[in-house]
Amino acid sequence: PTFFLPAYVDVGPNEKAAFIDGAISMANNPSFQLFLLATLKGYPFNWPTGENNLSIVSLGTGKLQLKFSLDEIKKSSVISWATNLPEFFMADSNKMNQLILQYLSDSPTASVMDSEIGDLRKDILGDSYVLHYVRYNVLLEKEFLADLGYNFTRREIKRLAEIDRVSNLTKLDEIGQKAAEKLIQARHLPTTFDPGEAPKRKKKRFVTGESVDLPFSAVKKKPVAIEACKINEPFEVVSLEGLVKGKKGDYLMKGVEGEYYICDAKIFKKTYTQAK
Repeated sequence: PTFFLPAYVDVGPNEKAAFIDGAISMANNPSFQLFLLATLKGYPFNWPTGENNLSIVSLGTGKLQLKFSLDEIKKSSVISWATNLPEFFMADSNKMNQLILQYLSDSPTASVMDSEIGDLRKDILGDSYVLHYVRYNVLLEKEFLADLGYNFTRREIKRLAEIDRVSNLTKLDEIGQKAAEKLIQARHLPTTFDPGEAPKRKKKRFVTGESVDLPFSAVKKKPVAIEACKINEPFEVVSLEGLVKGKKGDYLMKGVEGEYYICDAKIFKKTYTQAK
């Protein structure tokens, strides 16, 4: 509805359908739509999920971060906001697609979504990763482009982002090739998906409470003193495992490398004694 006229296609006997540009919908970035197409029962493919079964490589076409000054916001009218809506929709669509796919995977190229949720590397939806996912994109920002050898002004960068400006294509192609040389690394693409490669074994998983037939041997912790403090109110710790909640009376532990974690009060009494 913004850049292309509807396409009218014969879809059956004496029946035509109008197909409309999906740029301002979630399909603007088709990665998640492709994942659904490959896996949902309603489609004909029904590929199995799992990080060793399914890989998506997503290639962006450049990202310009929209920023407005306070004065620009104050001077904005309903009409000026309306003219920016397609770009807002496309930006949100791209971000939501990327967020969902990073949530479903252990992506080696995971990018920071915002200052609160970070890059989702410590988050997982369910008890295993659903796919392998990588995302490459060019940031249309002065610093990123300077690393590629370009000294564009901010005005020139904004012109580069105008997707209906055909004169940009040659320069964008050149930038894309330089960015690919910098961003794409062999370690991002596991050999599991190489033609003829033997299927990769699933990672071993151990679940607390389940019996495991392994040759365990008795060990003792080294006499290394760590620090502990009893907390007399409910509390939270941002640990290596993510956000962990503690109860009143639990202990805040400070490990040998300065890391914080929680120890249940009952386990603390069974495990620790006061050190000199």
